[in-house]
Amino acid sequence: MGLVALAGQEAALRRGQINEALEGLRMALGEKSLLYRTDIRNSKSQRTSLRAWQNVNKQDLVARRHKRAYDRARKALIRLDVDREYLSTLHDITPEDMKMAGDVTEENQIGQRSSILAWFWRLGSDAAMDEVGVNPRMKECEWNGG
Repeated sequence: MGLVALAGQEAALRRGQINEALEGLRMALGEKSLLYRTDIRNSKSQRTSLRAWQNVNKQDLVARRHKRAYDRARKALIRLDVDREYLSTLHDITPEDMKMAGDVTEENQIGQRSSILAWFWRLGSDAAMDEVGVNPRMKECEWNGG
């Protein structure tokens, strides 16, 4: 009846949704961390502090939205039961994964070696390297291959 082909197409769609949600989540968490590090710490008045916290909270909301999109697409892919190898690379995103540790974002903090990033930061994708050319905030993170 063509259901196998249809399931394969939906699985490809869900894979795309998952990749897009994870990319958006990484960007939102990175932006949130950057805003915290620059705007919150440099705010001198109550007005600038309030505005900075509003921007941080907005990025937190965006990150949560991407997490929900990831959760929905992952559950749909699990129900399809098509690509178990790909599913084995995907995990639940915990509240701890949604936080950026201070010693990861600070370059000279004591005990930095002990912190590790969440699993979705280590997925093998060249999309992050493509983002360097598109997003000006990523220029300082540019990797030169060596």
